[in-house]
Amino acid sequence: MKPLHMTAFLPFAATLAACTSRAPAAPEPQPEPAPVQQAAATTSDSAEKTAKQEVRRRQALNDGLEWLRWHQSDDGSWDCDGFMANCGKLGSTSCQDAGEAVNDVGTTGLAVLAFLGDGSTTRDGAYAEQVAKGIKWLKDKQDPDSGLIGEKVGHAFLYNHAIASLAMCEAYCFTKSPLIRKSAQDAISYITMARNPYGAWRYDVPPSGDNDTSVTGWCVFALKSAEEAGLKIDPEAFRGAASWFDEVTDPVTGRCGYDSLGSSSSRISRVNEHFPTDKGEAMSAVALACRFLLGQDPRKTPVMAKHADLLKSKLPKWDPDGLGIDLYYWYYGSYAMYQMGGEQHWDVWNKAMQSAVVDSQRKDGDAKGSWNATVDPWGFSGGRVYSTALGLLCLEASSRPAKLVGAR
Repeated sequence: MKPLHMTAFLPFAATLAACTSRAPAAPEPQPEPAPVQQAAATTSDSAEKTAKQEVRRRQALNDGLEWLRWHQSDDGSWDCDGFMANCGKLGSTSCQDAGEAVNDVGTTGLAVLAFLGDGSTTRDGAYAEQVAKGIKWLKDKQDPDSGLIGEKVGHAFLYNHAIASLAMCEAYCFTKSPLIRKSAQDAISYITMARNPYGAWRYDVPPSGDNDTSVTGWCVFALKSAEEAGLKIDPEAFRGAASWFDEVTDPVTGRCGYDSLGSSSSRISRVNEHFPTDKGEAMSAVALACRFLLGQDPRKTPVMAKHADLLKSKLPKWDPDGLGIDLYYWYYGSYAMYQMGGEQHWDVWNKAMQSAVVDSQRKDGDAKGSWNATVDPWGFSGGRVYSTALGLLCLEASSRPAKLVGAR
């Protein structure tokens, strides 16, 4: 098996698609044959347009990865509340859109995943040094007794831990380095311990019985990456997650709730509540991506197509004035819709996503290659590092060939 990122499935993960087969798209209506000369001209125009789009996408990736490279701290982390010492050297622009220091573990995990998604590992690739330093910093932040990466502070610590665990498992999956294996296994063991018996995950460790779709999504990603890497996982965790998604999904509409049936995405009072929750389908995107990882097939699980139709109805659009930007949603949606495939789902989503992400990337000064964070509901938490890493991960999903992946 290959890591999620290499096979094009995860938000960051490479192994994801390796373990799931993308369902073939339904046959599209075939138009009447065009004259050979006209068809050749149309094909040529289309190929030229596609080639230009790919050049722009690749340039956006290069610029974004370079921005992350120059904004890594000397200790290997990405400092989401100040962007480290390099900030002063490179200018003040990049110091805008700062996040919260408590989330450095999660943002460092996201940044590492972006480099892994482009093909670098702790040993090879253009950004091997950045990956190796990032993984080392995460290992240094891990409690040797519990396996927790970072500190048990606030509601975000399990998010941060799950994202860092995913990065750790992906890095191990690429290299099988014994220096990473124990840290990755200990991190996964903590996730296993944090799950509600017969259920999923939320904020409390030990678990209190509460579940939510968002935390559960990150934990499923990390566990699937660990499984593909050959680490020990508890299969009951996947069954508990699947039961949770079913419990909070409306079988008629396909909409997945956040912490209960019909509930909308989370917002924090007086912090990001001004961002409307009806501009996207973030929780349905999480559920759809995870259902693929859990081995579900849209040909046998009809609600998956309903998830996808909801995502199609709310495509990515860079609309800061309308407060509809949500890179978290776009990230999950990109990997979920890639697995759906076909002109009706992936092609439509990919076209909108690339336009929204590539066109909005900063092209000036020290911010060149990054994405603004203040226009996103969760940018306050992870800052410009968060928005840039997620933007890159979305574009990396688009780099995969439009064919079945991980077919067995």
